[in-house]
Amino acid sequence: INSDGYWVRASDYSIFRDQSGKFHVIPHDANETFQAPMGPGMGGGGPGGGPGAGRGGGLSAEPGFHRVVWRLRDQGRGNAKVPPGSYTARLSWDGGKAERAFRVLPDPLNPSITQADYETQYRITAEVAAAAGEIRALLRRIGSTRDAAAEIVTAAREADRDVGPLPELLERMAAEIAPLVARLDPPDRPDVPVSEIPATGAGLVSDYGTLLGYFNSGGGYGAGGAEGAPTEGGLARKTDLEAAWAEVRDALVPALEQGIERFNAEANRLGLEGIGSGN
Repeated sequence: INSDGYWVRASDYSIFRDQSGKFHVIPHDANETFQAPMGPGMGGGGPGGGPGAGRGGGLSAEPGFHRVVWRLRDQGRGNAKVPPGSYTARLSWDGGKAERAFRVLPDPLNPSITQADYETQYRITAEVAAAAGEIRALLRRIGSTRDAAAEIVTAAREADRDVGPLPELLERMAAEIAPLVARLDPPDRPDVPVSEIPATGAGLVSDYGTLLGYFNSGGGYGAGGAEGAPTEGGLARKTDLEAAWAEVRDALVPALEQGIERFNAEANRLGLEGIGSGN
């Protein structure tokens, strides 16, 4: 069984016969089996169409056949699988536009899944994705703050300016927040034996990624996730991670703000630029 939960790459679809005797092909992972035409004049690019097709990118303006494959994901909400319902495809070009309504149907192989189940899966997935995004945004802010402070010290030294205790304040800030940052994303330490590294877990970045994959898996149980309403265990895990994230955030953000405040106060005393509020 491959990583998608199916027997081989060429069988990432199911065939079933309805009550009238008609056969239907239901793709599950269409990257290879149902790949769009490639090559000159055929809308080449990534799987499923032209450049960026299905990923929010634009279509090629070259003459020829082009195809966009929407994989039923909401890119604005963590790539969550959208629930069955009515949707509209809109196409605009220089001098014109067109639109057409279409419906996303429930999975015929899982008739027991209700509309409410699909909508719950979509909502919970979006909430998990939003929390994961908040963690990544905070880590980016920490990184940009560190880089900005280091650049201030370097620029001052290159201009033969007094940097006072700024390097020590930067080190102090980094040391104070390091244990909290490690709970979000433990640093790689290839130079230290595993037995000597404190057990901190995989970190909330990894934990949220795993949970998001579970709620939003495209392969159902075979790929480690459940189609339809989240399980009680999945919801319990979500609650646990939310509590852990709130605990780290409520300690980390004030510590970071205090470190920035100390650094900027000293930089101002020295007549130097401080860390911008946008970091």
